[in-house]
Amino acid sequence: MESFRTDLRYALRLLRKNPGFTLIAALVVMLGAASVTTIFSVVNTLLIAPSPGLGEPASLVDVTVWGERTPGPSNVSYPLYRDVARRTRTLSGLAAWANAGADVAFETGGTTRAHEARSALIVSGNYFDVLRVRAAAGRFFRADEDSEPLAKPVVVVSAALAESRLGGAAAAVGREIEVNGTVFTVIGVASPEFGATIALVKPDLYVPGMMASVLLRDMPRIVSERRAEWLSLVGRLAPGVSAGQAQAELTTLRAGVARENADDDARERVLVVRLRPIPVQGQEVVAVAMGVLMTVGALVLLIASLNVGSMLLARGVARRKEFGVRLAIGATQRRLVRQLVTESVVLFLLGGTAGVILTDWVLRLAETMRVDAHVPIAVHFPIDLRVLGFTLAVTLTTGVVFGLFPALAAARRDLAPTLRSDGAGVGDRRTRSRRVFVTTQLAMSVLLLVSAGLFLRALQRASTVDPGFDYRQLAAADLGLTSAGYDSVTAGPFLRELASRVTRLPGVEGATFATMPPLSQRVMGTTIGVPGRPAAAKGERPDVTAFEIVGHDYFRTTGIPLLAGRALDETDVAGASPSVVVSAAFVRRFFPGVRVQQAVGRTFTVDGTTETIVGVARDGRFTSLVDEPRPFVFFPDAQRHRPDAAIVVRARPGVDPASLGPQIQRIVAALDPRLPRLAVQDLTTIAASGLLPQRVAALVTVSLGTLGLLLAAVGVYGLISYGVGQRVREIGVRIALGAPRHGVVRMVVAEGWRLAGIGLVAGLAVATLLSRALARFLLGVSPLDPITLLGVPVVLLGVTLVASWLPARRAARIDVARALRDG
Repeated sequence: MESFRTDLRYALRLLRKNPGFTLIAALVVMLGAASVTTIFSVVNTLLIAPSPGLGEPASLVDVTVWGERTPGPSNVSYPLYRDVARRTRTLSGLAAWANAGADVAFETGGTTRAHEARSALIVSGNYFDVLRVRAAAGRFFRADEDSEPLAKPVVVVSAALAESRLGGAAAAVGREIEVNGTVFTVIGVASPEFGATIALVKPDLYVPGMMASVLLRDMPRIVSERRAEWLSLVGRLAPGVSAGQAQAELTTLRAGVARENADDDARERVLVVRLRPIPVQGQEVVAVAMGVLMTVGALVLLIASLNVGSMLLARGVARRKEFGVRLAIGATQRRLVRQLVTESVVLFLLGGTAGVILTDWVLRLAETMRVDAHVPIAVHFPIDLRVLGFTLAVTLTTGVVFGLFPALAAARRDLAPTLRSDGAGVGDRRTRSRRVFVTTQLAMSVLLLVSAGLFLRALQRASTVDPGFDYRQLAAADLGLTSAGYDSVTAGPFLRELASRVTRLPGVEGATFATMPPLSQRVMGTTIGVPGRPAAAKGERPDVTAFEIVGHDYFRTTGIPLLAGRALDETDVAGASPSVVVSAAFVRRFFPGVRVQQAVGRTFTVDGTTETIVGVARDGRFTSLVDEPRPFVFFPDAQRHRPDAAIVVRARPGVDPASLGPQIQRIVAALDPRLPRLAVQDLTTIAASGLLPQRVAALVTVSLGTLGLLLAAVGVYGLISYGVGQRVREIGVRIALGAPRHGVVRMVVAEGWRLAGIGLVAGLAVATLLSRALARFLLGVSPLDPITLLGVPVVLLGVTLVASWLPARRAARIDVARALRDG
């Protein structure tokens, strides 16, 4: 221990005596450490750490339905939840929840009320008990408050809502607020750190399940139907029970429930118990994406570490006499290696500490980002002990690994050449080692640049893709009718009157409505039956299609072209023959071999109703620019009522669609002042929000790829500069013998390009193998995209040229007389 303290003091003293070297090396490590630590902080929040505020999270599990016909997890129906919750013995509690929206009215003085669209969770009465969440004030729900609709409805609010609108947590308890026209009494305030079981989700209200009809007007149907899968489940393992035991019990329970209920159409689907933390939906895709980004961050750290290792090698050459003397007077090689590794570790720890500070700044900047999502997102990636431990482990490991090789090279017992003034041969070996370091940096830079190029190409492709209709003059806004108390019967007349008034506005070419705005990344699905088509075999996907419920002017307003038949119109009313328009992909999928013109007049069934195809629309990306065209059905609103809807407006050429927002808002307020204020957006903005994952990936890979390239360029510059310094006499002799100075420049630059060529070949070889792992995120761009694979060499060789030319120019200006005299 005493010798370690001696090494540490000596290392600190030596680094303090060389502030320039220490500062540059620590800055390089800081950039690499910050890269990987920032990404790990996101990974920690999304995939590792439990959601804040949960009590004893180790015993929590997620329960989902997983079926062979529908790959991936899905939600659970309310009847299935009740069956499992009553029968399970391996779970001490099973809670259910679902997302919803709400219109909340707050008093603004006198009789005036301000209506605001707020997010809500519909939760079972035992939700907070199962999660063991503490209340900031008041209490949570009792069992009797989830057994039947309440005469006096109660609600729990978030700490943020209590603070911003209800005078604080203590003052909020007992207050009355109006939710969707129903008065609720606030009985409790959740703790500030708690939001939901999903990381980053922060709802404003928690409504007990038996009052869900206030938020969901079709609640009676979805509560009773086993096909209505809308709930997410979270359970707590009973003491002494493992997740495997719970899985075995729930598999048996699921099979028994299917046998007992004839309306259970998913007999082959099983309940799956998954250990928490699984705090994000779509966790498999997120895990792969985070793995890719972690790899990118690790590459930057490796490039930075190689850079510092190269600097330590060069510094070892400068200190060769010191090392020779210490070995000559009796220091052991092991003792010298330990001292040099200690210096490296101290250097990396300094850089890692600065990297944590930089990471904190970057994450605070990220928290200012606004994320467009259908659930409330609070961007917050804290640096906790797990992140600090990760950074400490990474910096210690890299400090040892990348300090060990320079230390071993410096501690060789070549005493005779070391003690000579020139140290001949020592510098050559270490120069070869530095070349290996630099070419490895360049190869890793190629990997980063290829990743960045592929993500940029994917983003470019997605932003220029043709969705099948002209959306540039369209604007849309969710109306929040369900929150204001509209049901399937009352919503239709309101929507038709609203569309009629908006159509008459100056600057408006057409207006209609739909259950969801086009390109909003939201989609609904339904199972259909086709006469004469055999049922899907086990292991195959069932006959599922995406659908939309639209107003009669939908196709003219959106500009979706028809390939055959007619559009939905005023004749498609309640009581008339059920009519639909389908996409060409629908015809190909469910009527193979039938031309689109022949599909008109054919029928299929949905929920027991026979639907007749009256038109076939051109294939399009109706829900997202990143989705491939899929089978799609458009139902007329008058025949399939649904209260949830959005207004869709087409502006005249030359009119900014978003500028119509205030006029549309005035019409909505005139028709129903209870409705929350609209957020009218042009579809260009709505479509762009669906590209957020690709934009984030492109931003991260381009930023880190650029950083990695600059670090590699610094390595090239340092190596070439060092080589020029070692060859001053040789260069002076060449010039004295008549070599042109531009020839000297060419010679030095050629050395840099040789390094770049080796790194480029190695990097491209590895990139062609590993880039296939990115295919699922590239939106159809080939992992071997020729533009990327041709562009990366141009960038790398250009940067290498600049990094080599600077020392080459200095070499060409050498004073020949001085070089010959001093060399």
